[in-house]
Amino acid sequence: MSSAIVEQLTCPCNPGFVYRSKSTYNAHKKSKKHVAYDSKRKEEAITATRRDNEIDLMNRIIGSLTRENIKLKDENEILRKEKK
Repeated sequence: MSSAIVEQLTCPCNPGFVYRSKSTYNAHKKSKKHVAYDSKRKEEAITATRRDNEIDLMNRIIGSLTRENIKLKDENEILRKEKK
């Protein structure tokens, strides 16, 4: 019984397909289909990073505005007490 490890060359842009050799796999990686797939994945990653950065910025702004609101409420309360 043979227990040799066999390398299977696959690519997520072509699911279920196994390339016969390293050279056919490398040729595939240069194909328009793979280049387009790779480009799309990179663009999706960039978009996700930008979205995450925007969410982080918005959360920081919310925190800042919340602190400012509390400060203004406290100042307003002080002014109301002084007015009486």
